[in-house]
Amino acid sequence: MEIRGEALFRHELGGHLRRLRHERGQRLADVAERAGISPQYLSEIERGLKDPSSEMLAAIAGALETGVGAIAVEVGRRMQPVRPVLRLDLTPAIGPAATVPGTPRPASPGPASSRWRPDPPGTPARAPCLRPCAVRPRRSPRRSARSRPRPRR
Repeated sequence: MEIRGEALFRHELGGHLRRLRHERGQRLADVAERAGISPQYLSEIERGLKDPSSEMLAAIAGALETGVGAIAVEVGRRMQPVRPVLRLDLTPAIGPAATVPGTPRPASPGPASSRWRPDPPGTPARAPCLRPCAVRPRRSPRRSARSRPRPRR
């Protein structure tokens, strides 16, 4: 399962847990009972709707007779990008041009003001902004006179 071209961890985790359970020929209700969780919750995890805590994942892994590390490694392997992923920060790209000092960077398309420039020495590192600039914070809806509850008589 993929959302906007990149798989979410919970989707890959759920798919892997379901594959493990099917390979072992176990029923969902039996695994959930051994893990100490409800079958509905395990089903939601397997469908990628819920993100289990580390304690829940350890209980499910124990019920499937495997380890959390083995599950995490397999899910991580499945999430390896097949194609390059767009980076959100402005750090220089990794490659031959970035490792050789004095090698000029290729100019980015657009006006000169939008080109990447390094921060002056001594400037603390900044985290990239992940929120789109056009998004405004949501305001709570105003209640009109009709939407207010009427007093009882």
